[in-house]
Amino acid sequence: MIKRAFFILASALSIVGCDSQDVEQHEGSGLYVDFHTTYNCNLVENSFAGRANYDLSDIISIPTPADFKMDLYSIVSGVESLTESWGSFSDFKSGSRFSPGEYRLDVSYGSIEVVGADAPYFYGTTSFELIPDDTLSVTITAEFKNSFFLVTCSDYFKEYFSEGELSLISSEGSDLKVLPLQSTSPIFVAPGTFDLVWSGKRDAGKVEIEVLSDVVVEEGTGYALTLDVDAGNSEFKVYYDDEIIVKEIELVVSDDPMVDLPVVNASGFTSAKSFDYSKSADNEDIIFNIFADGEIANCIMKFSASAMTELVCDEELSLVSLTNQSFMRLKGVEIKGLDANREKMAYVKMNGLLDNISVGEYSFSVRATDIYGRESSNCVLKINIVE
Repeated sequence: MIKRAFFILASALSIVGCDSQDVEQHEGSGLYVDFHTTYNCNLVENSFAGRANYDLSDIISIPTPADFKMDLYSIVSGVESLTESWGSFSDFKSGSRFSPGEYRLDVSYGSIEVVGADAPYFYGTTSFELIPDDTLSVTITAEFKNSFFLVTCSDYFKEYFSEGELSLISSEGSDLKVLPLQSTSPIFVAPGTFDLVWSGKRDAGKVEIEVLSDVVVEEGTGYALTLDVDAGNSEFKVYYDDEIIVKEIELVVSDDPMVDLPVVNASGFTSAKSFDYSKSADNEDIIFNIFADGEIANCIMKFSASAMTELVCDEELSLVSLTNQSFMRLKGVEIKGLDANREKMAYVKMNGLLDNISVGEYSFSVRATDIYGRESSNCVLKINIVE
């Protein structure tokens, strides 16, 4: 295991409540606190050839003392209560006074609950007792408490895959997507157990590989991975810790294509938002635009009860049917791109129909399916026809 520990000592802060020589001799006197912070982090590295040594400051944004929040709790009969809180050390006012007694001091930066880039979490706590008319030197250590994955890809890896993402799947089922081809930023997570799965695209094919499984992520530790490929042998390589893990690359071209889902967009209206359409006005074009990277296989128009009654039709019609196309064109609908030579784009223009139906409220929705059987969400035209 290649593992390094980093220790950084921040400059000391002098937090002055009140010099003991200037304090009246009674309870509630001030105190002098000499405050120090240190940070530490372990990094599990890998032996990828040609990788430069990491510098902690290049991986983690090291907070300054002024970046920390500070909370002071008093403890009476074992019960803690917040005495005072400072959003930053710099907010502490010299000359502050505190009553004698037992205390706990917490310092924190960030949150353990935040998952993602640029989200390190540091925390420290210490307990002490303040004695009347006395001074006390308190040292508190703020430690790196969450963890991170640092994923880098070899140059050839980036050339081999045109797109890709790494999924960090926790044992609790949460799923965080990372794009290592686009970013080398560390991804911060709470300690736990993770599976790492790579999904990548090459030409028209897709590959999904379990990179690592059941990785136990420890507190205050970073995990550096390097991803590489050997195209000649169709091998996917993972450099992690002191291991080189090799997996076979199996590209799937058509069964589960890595192309965008089909989409139906609204033009001239907002989906599912009702609006008035005046038959006597010069109206904007009302169009359903259909897009499918995997080519259009079907396009369904669904009608509200009022539209079914007005048009005398079924609740749903397939617009790739030549019979249904002829029917809708007779009603004034303009259809392009849904004939026998369907490709990736089409549109359905509604103005001719809307100009000729009776005054009233209607709803029309359109959804599309691509040649792989994947369906778009519904695009809904809700309209109130007026004279």
